[in-house]
Amino acid sequence: MESLRVGLDLGGTKLAGVLIDANRKILASASVPTPSHGRWVAATMLELIDNLTSSVGVDKGRIEFLGVGLPGLIGDDEKIHSSTHVPGLAGVDLRAELSQSGNWRVHLENDVHCAAITAMENGGQSFVLVTVGTGLGGAIVLSGALQRGARGFAGEVGHMIVVAGGELCVCGKRGCVEAYASGRSLTQRVEREFARGRLSEFVDPAKPTRVPTPKAVMEGCGENEVAREIVEEFCFYLAVGISNLLEFGDFERVLIGGGVSESFDFFANELREQYQLVMSPSRMRSDVEISRVEFGPLAGAIGATRLIDII
Repeated sequence: MESLRVGLDLGGTKLAGVLIDANRKILASASVPTPSHGRWVAATMLELIDNLTSSVGVDKGRIEFLGVGLPGLIGDDEKIHSSTHVPGLAGVDLRAELSQSGNWRVHLENDVHCAAITAMENGGQSFVLVTVGTGLGGAIVLSGALQRGARGFAGEVGHMIVVAGGELCVCGKRGCVEAYASGRSLTQRVEREFARGRLSEFVDPAKPTRVPTPKAVMEGCGENEVAREIVEEFCFYLAVGISNLLEFGDFERVLIGGGVSESFDFFANELREQYQLVMSPSRMRSDVEISRVEFGPLAGAIGATRLIDII
């Protein structure tokens, strides 16, 4: 009987999963909200696996491999050393909990590294992947190889400082690019402007007190001055971070992933314009391509299923 694989991608707001067959065909995909505490993550993952298999009527016992992408610092030892967006997850022996719950191999990896594995098939030999979700993550690929660093922590691009002494980041540092260009920062900016009564065009008449989603604001920014200001600021700081990365790695391409990438078509031109303003022509990097990663928010889960091929 054909064996199956599952890939899971845990983010700050949702847990995404895919079920694939031996030919890498996606049989099912689904997502559920991220649990509020790390001690419930394993149970939520197992419930999602049950949902994936039952949705297509297959036996869970056919799963041979479970790959899991996690936010934060995931070491070569597969231990969760830090996870700022999922409280209580650091220190949880998630691999042991999942291994004991099925007759499958389990491998844990940083979530953006998983997305980069997906991107490597079509992203070229040299690129940096920036995922914009609740936080801001990254992965570096040079000469066709994922760069994991001495401890497995390479690619934490969201914690490059772009404003010395600036806004407090969830990591504890000040002025990180994540504090200015992430899903969390977008939500906070929208909440502030909504409280000032400046985003009334986005209010649902049936629920006038509900704060508009950043997705709605980004996709409607062409018709609202305040929304344009929010998107411009977001793109400016993201462009600053990208310019720093290109000075470091001289990459061929920049790929944008994560949940916010669902709205990429609505902010792509602004991001490219801000990048051109930030990056001096004398630096010889004006022609760098900035595009959306294939499979968007599912890239991490798909990449997690392929960890078995590289470990």
